[in-house]
Amino acid sequence: TPAAGMTSQLLNWYEEGTWTPTYSGSGGSAGSLAYSEQTGKYTRIGRQVTVQGTIILTNKGSWSGRIQIAGFPFSSTSDQYSGQIELRNITFANGYAIMELGRASTSFARLILVSGIGANAEIDTSSAANNSGFLFTLTYFV
Repeated sequence: TPAAGMTSQLLNWYEEGTWTPTYSGSGGSAGSLAYSEQTGKYTRIGRQVTVQGTIILTNKGSWSGRIQIAGFPFSSTSDQYSGQIELRNITFANGYAIMELGRASTSFARLILVSGIGANAEIDTSSAANNSGFLFTLTYFV
């Protein structure tokens, strides 16, 4: 019998698989966008999904605006999940970057530069180079 407030103790969904992460901007177009690596794995346990991905660019295309990572295997149902990201050949001011999957039902994550209390900013495509890399892990709920 479940404890008070619990509806079930059964594992009703377990799945592992692959997905293809994509790089884009909030504006512009793919243009001559090209990858040397574009791989992803995921694990879903119940409503929780953990994704891992690697994107290595050989041409960043004609994107403008904020950097976005998309192609997630499932859409989120709640707001703002953060994950870890390693950036290669990305230029930005002092601080560190996180990956944020925002707002319910969004299908992309954005990169946030954390540089102090209340001083967070989105990382723009102008910070990327033709050989930029993105290696990340993000856990969210569906």
